[in-house]
Amino acid sequence: MELNIIIISIIAIFLGFLLQSIAGFAASLISFPILLYVMDLREASALMGIIYPLFSIYYVYKTWKEIDKKIVMELSI
Repeated sequence: MELNIIIISIIAIFLGFLLQSIAGFAASLISFPILLYVMDLREASALMGIIYPLFSIYYVYKTWKEIDKKIVMELSI
């Protein structure tokens, strides 16, 4: 049973972040409902709370050259 939960979780997170890579949003919209089929609400939100920042850091690192740093500085203020 545990292996099924792990496999479904990996597939859900992969699909969600694949769509986010393509469209720029919606990782949680895809991953979260699928995760709720195999986990309770606390576990799914904790998993997304860990995975989402890690993916975001990786995505910023990967696209650092394309980021307009002037606009980021203006928006951060």
